[in-house]
Amino acid sequence: MRLIEEKIDKKWHYLTTIMLLTTNLLVVSVLGYPVVLMFVLLPLWFYWSFGFGFTHRPEIWLFYLIICIIPFINYNDIEDWSEFFKTYCQLIMNAAFLLFFCYTRKPKINKKTVQATLILTQNIIFILTVIQTFEYHVSSTSYFWNIFGDFTSQFEIPPAYGGGGFRTKAMYHEPSHLALIIVFIFWMRILIEEKKITFDNIIKSSVIILLAKSSLGYLLFPLIIVLILRYYLIWYKKITIYLIIIALCIALIPAYYDQIFESTKIGQIQDTNTISSGYMRWGLPLTILGEHIKEGRITGYGLGQISTDYFWSISPMLRDAKVPDASIANGLMSAVIELGIFFILFLSYVFFYKFWTLNKNWQLFVLLNLIALTGSTYLMVQSYYTCFFLPILILKIIDNETKYNHSV
Repeated sequence: MRLIEEKIDKKWHYLTTIMLLTTNLLVVSVLGYPVVLMFVLLPLWFYWSFGFGFTHRPEIWLFYLIICIIPFINYNDIEDWSEFFKTYCQLIMNAAFLLFFCYTRKPKINKKTVQATLILTQNIIFILTVIQTFEYHVSSTSYFWNIFGDFTSQFEIPPAYGGGGFRTKAMYHEPSHLALIIVFIFWMRILIEEKKITFDNIIKSSVIILLAKSSLGYLLFPLIIVLILRYYLIWYKKITIYLIIIALCIALIPAYYDQIFESTKIGQIQDTNTISSGYMRWGLPLTILGEHIKEGRITGYGLGQISTDYFWSISPMLRDAKVPDASIANGLMSAVIELGIFFILFLSYVFFYKFWTLNKNWQLFVLLNLIALTGSTYLMVQSYYTCFFLPILILKIIDNETKYNHSV
């Protein structure tokens, strides 16, 4: 087996950069669902990344068939069939992309191309976040705040959205989405650069996450660093780094307790008087799961029914506040609420069996996505592209290179 020649594939390089930067650029709205430029370009990306071909593995087709059938088990719960089919189409589409391209096809791109793409994307995001922050604090204007203007895919949020003062969002919908993107770019660069945490990677990522003030970023970013140390460093280096991290925590947490409390939205979780991101991410889903346990609802509830009488009866604020495009901002909880025991069984299979058969890179991939799911919906194709499609491509490139090195 020969590896792909290590030179940059410019067409893939620019296509992927554009896709990573346009997850919030609206092209058209179909039945109320915003179709962004990244999604329009996705078929071409899959073709250039994996190629097309028929999968002859019956277990893959069987698993996909089960995914297609399970949502209809709760058909008696459906009040809004339009929302059900919008959510259902996203589910089976993302599952098809994962199973029939990412999981079963070999990559066609080399490491050098991916590395150049991640660095370029990170640099553009870094520059825009600095410009937005400088503009807001120095000139008190916001010309660079919503760079897509009327073509933004979702409702516009103000620069001080979510409390805690100004929070940069670059070209994305909101600060948490920016943090999710940059955290995964940070990790993917470490993978593609042979597990090296380079100075420019950690500095740019740190600055962006600090300016975004995202609780998801604050959680995932240090977690990646700790896990990288846990998996890849020899024992005495691990101990040294752990001691440094513990010392920094002891020094910084008491000094910045109020800022940490505000930015991580801990106070919002129990706030049942306002629709906050903390409430939509933790308070509401925990309340719904409590009701499901009381009702003995083990198979979950119908897909896409958050704006219906059943959920309004659990949280009247959802109805009274008239939240646009309301959704549970916790993909892990949302999947349990909508798919019930079926999703729990899937997680059990992943963590009690499959996880222990994976190499260290893939184990990190699973752990990071488990945490990332608590900060975004589990159905957004934008999140799938950043958290699943692109990382899986990189992991398979690395696996292929490892196999090649062992064969020579």
